[in-house]
This record gives sequence, C-alpha cells and structure tokens, in this order.
Amino acid sequence: MSLLPFHERYNLVEVPEDYDNQNPDFVVMRDEHDKCYLCDKGDAEVLKGLNFTEV
Repeated sequence: MSLLPFHERYNLVEVPEDYDNQNPDFVVMRDEHDKCYLCDKGDAEVLKGLNFTEV
C-alpha cells in the first residue's frame, strides 16, 4: 500500500465543476464533498469505489 497522500497517489488535480476536458485520457470526477478533480481515466474505477462519481 502506498504511503503517499491520496491526491498524489491518484494524481488528482482540482478543477472547477464546469471544466472543459478535451483530453480523452482523463476524466473529471467529483468527491463526496462536491470538489471536482481531473484524473487519469485508468484510475476512474478505483475512485468510483472511493465514493467519487464521474462528472
């Protein structure tokens, strides 16, 4: 298990909810606190298991 902070482990970058993502390799995910993050598409399924939803 990684000891990196959560946001570094999954390389999350906070973005506004209306962020216009043009890169197909990334998705915008929202956490349970309604903050939105740009993340690697490969991590999306893991994040969904951690109460994130795809925007």
